[in-house]
Amino acid sequence: MIMQKKIRILQLGFASLLVLGNPGSMDAQTMEEAGSYINAIDAKTEDMRKELWDYICSFTHGRSAKKIESDRVILLKSIFATTETVKEMPAFYDDCSLRDSVIDHLRMDFHIINNDFAKIIDMEKVAEQSYDAMEAYLLTNKRVNEKLEKASEQLDTVYFDFAGRYRVTLVEKTDKLSIKLRLATEALDYYNQVYLVFFKAYMYETQMWDALDRKDPATAEIKRNSLREAAIEGMAKLDSIGHFKA
Repeated sequence: MIMQKKIRILQLGFASLLVLGNPGSMDAQTMEEAGSYINAIDAKTEDMRKELWDYICSFTHGRSAKKIESDRVILLKSIFATTETVKEMPAFYDDCSLRDSVIDHLRMDFHIINNDFAKIIDMEKVAEQSYDAMEAYLLTNKRVNEKLEKASEQLDTVYFDFAGRYRVTLVEKTDKLSIKLRLATEALDYYNQVYLVFFKAYMYETQMWDALDRKDPATAEIKRNSLREAAIEGMAKLDSIGHFKA
């Protein structure tokens, strides 16, 4: 006999959870309980995931890291509280794998937000002082997003493995967190490439005008030539970058 029950799964953005039959030695009640267990963990992490995604969006959309520092502090508190809540959950019979993996993932999120994003905020303070500083700042931002994306994908795998052991089929949606993070990383990478082209020319232009204000025509001429080279190089690079493919 095939039993089917739909349960809303948000941790991975699944459309539904299907409890499928032909379980062999596993009874239908155990399969249904496994689905409920996944759903229970999901419910305890839902609010935190939304806060995390909103915070990542703030970076992707170009908001200043300093301006959203208060959001970072709130997010850290939310991740910590969520971790403590999940720790209180029992194992599924003797299987601790899903609960403990979610706890490890939450601790990883906390470390990234607490340490890596703090580094980004510090780098932002000096990013506009030079092209190299700006390039390092943007690259660090990208790598942090990639870490979050990788961690989310690893957690997806844990959910699938757990569900597979109990004959539970998880049906994916295209808007799950790991996919959102991947798209955000791709958008950020594209933005960084285009912005660095602009910033290089902008730096030379600023330095040229500063030299003129100081009545230093020799330096102004050097910066003017550098600006011209950066503009020509930038236009060629923009042609090679092309349009962003969402």
